[in-house]
Parts: sequence; structure tokens; C-alpha cells
Amino acid sequence: MILFFRNDNVVYAADTAKTLSKDDIGKLEWLFGGARKADADSLKGLFVGPRREMITPWSTNAVEITQNMCVEGIARIEEYTAVDSADAPYDKMLFRLYDGLDQEIFRLDVAPEEIVYIDDLESYNREQGLALSDEEIAYLEEVSGKIGRKLTDSEVFGFSQVNSEHCRHKIFGGQFIVDGKEMPESLFGLIKKTTATNPNSVGSAYKAKCAFLQG
Repeated sequence: MILFFRNDNVVYAADTAKTLSKDDIGKLEWLFGGARKADADSLKGLFVGPRREMITPWSTNAVEITQNMCVEGIARIEEYTAVDSADAPYDKMLFRLYDGLDQEIFRLDVAPEEIVYIDDLESYNREQGLALSDEEIAYLEEVSGKIGRKLTDSEVFGFSQVNSEHCRHKIFGGQFIVDGKEMPESLFGLIKKTTATNPNSVGSAYKAKCAFLQG
């Protein structure tokens, strides 16, 4: 059951697994800054709020607060803002426009997509922007031949993330060639050189993804 609490143009939707007591309702109204519980199971109007597919960090914190307040059964809480028009600006990556709020705003009915087998790894690499090198594509093709089948989209995508430049620094640590001439330092070597030349209070850097300063 989803309960709606309204305060001016802001609506808080709380997904609860059981009927809440009057005391618990009062706690939530206090938590939501004086927003009053709506008697209706749905609200009319246009609202901008988080996509149902993604539980926001704000929701995670809000639910934990309710647990500390001894309000049991709350699974998710999200915040929605009433807007006057469907043309209202909002971040479409994180939010969506809702034509009314009802008991289905958190329900997901998306079926898993079918497995996709990659016919052309080089084309798939370009289309998806995976930044796989020629050597890596050749390696994947070799793996495909060894196992006797085409690789799936999730396998290729997973490989591209595991072998990303963030993990291996394969781009910043690779050969740095300018006008056909290889430079004595890689891009990452130049970054490290600043600390090596002027360490100041740096005790250790660029090792194990952390650094230590003297203090």
C-alpha cells in the first residue's frame, strides 16, 4: 500500500507493507515537515519524481530514519513535485513526468530482454562505444572460437568494463606518440611526475588507489 503525504506542491509517497497506526502516521507527518496524509489512494495532476526503476539514495536514507523512529514496514519513500505543465524542465535521466500518482508508481513489470549473440564484435564495439582495442577484439574472437559459440552482449560488455582504462590505465599508461614521435613519458607518467618532482608532504601516491599525506 502506498500512502501519500502532501505539503503544498510536494508529495511524499511511502510504500508500506502493513496498515500504519495513528501514531506512526503522526511520526511520518512530522518527518515530512508537516505534510498531511491524503485520504485518497491516488492524486490527480502532473508530478515530476524519480524513475520507478531506481530507488534513490534519498529514499534509502528516509527509510532508515523511519526504522530508527520505530515505524515498521516501510519499504520505499520518494518525493514528487507538482508541476503546472508537461513542458516543465527536469532531468530526464533521473526523473520522469507522472500524470497522476497512484498505487502503481513503484510497480515494475519489465520482462528480461532476450540474450543477444554478437555477430560482429568490431561493429558492436563501435556501436556501443566499448573502447575495445584491436588486440582485445582479437582475443574475444579467439575465446568465441574456443568455446564454439558467439559471445553474448552481456559477456562482451562485462569484458569491456573489467578491462577499462579506469582499471588498467591502458590509455593513460600507454605509448604517448605526438607527430609520429614517442614521448619519453606516458600521460600517466606526466601526472605522476608532479608528485615525484615536488613530493612536499605526500608520503605515498598512485599505489593501491589511495594516497597518504604526512600530518
